[in-house]
Amino acid sequence: HTKFYPYIESCDDLREIESEDGIYNIFDYGGSEYSVFCDMSTDGGGWTFVASIHENDMKGRCTAGDKWSSERGNNHNNPHGDGNWENSNTFGRIEYATREDYKNRAYFQLNASNLMVWYVPNNTSFSDYKPSAYIRYRTANKTLAKLGGNLQEIFKSYPIKYLPKANYKNGPSAPVVFDHGNLTDLMKNSVPRFFSEVEFGYVQFRALNEEKSAFAFCPGVRIVASNLNVEHFCVGSTSYHVGHKGIVGYCGDFSAFDWSTAKASDKLIHTTFFLFYR
Repeated sequence: HTKFYPYIESCDDLREIESEDGIYNIFDYGGSEYSVFCDMSTDGGGWTFVASIHENDMKGRCTAGDKWSSERGNNHNNPHGDGNWENSNTFGRIEYATREDYKNRAYFQLNASNLMVWYVPNNTSFSDYKPSAYIRYRTANKTLAKLGGNLQEIFKSYPIKYLPKANYKNGPSAPVVFDHGNLTDLMKNSVPRFFSEVEFGYVQFRALNEEKSAFAFCPGVRIVASNLNVEHFCVGSTSYHVGHKGIVGYCGDFSAFDWSTAKASDKLIHTTFFLFYR
């Protein structure tokens, strides 16, 4: 059941009114109404669900369903990918967010302070999103506010582009606090071969690998300076990759999470990342 309040622009605006998690109708800047899922209980509530990153087929490299990378293959004519981290496209439905990629207007319209991330098993039903999330954490230092207020603004400053000749660096990172799960849970589901190249307990925005391909978001980690195997930890790649013979293997929403010699856990590969703002 969707609840309606006039002139509410985010779940944060409901904190003095509601304490129940659920779907609420809010309004965009043009006055149009749309539905969002609100977490009204974590750390005082007010969290607006803005996006999910779901890998529908690890073997399908930048194919249909890879909206956070490219649905058009490893294509030199489309080196920027589909651009959905930076643009104002919307797609998917709240109720199917663990079965497909999801993005709503709040992703690029809200002016938020912090980001929250949930790890929800694929194909989880809507009513079980929160109880099924085996890791939940959030920034607490006004990370988004410092970087423009939302992810679209961050990626305008740190574009997800393959630019091999450019001298540009990894984007910013921020520490997280856990609401469920811990560092051990992060580590046991990540690629052990490259633990020395990351620091757990962070999120990072836009990281580059050795071949200068860009990856949008690194959940749970930040990349240690001068380390380059980011495709095993970060999601949302560009759509053109050149380099070693296995290069096509990290084109896709979940990049190279299933590399034969550097593989994340099956549990992580079959996880959908939920992103919330407040």
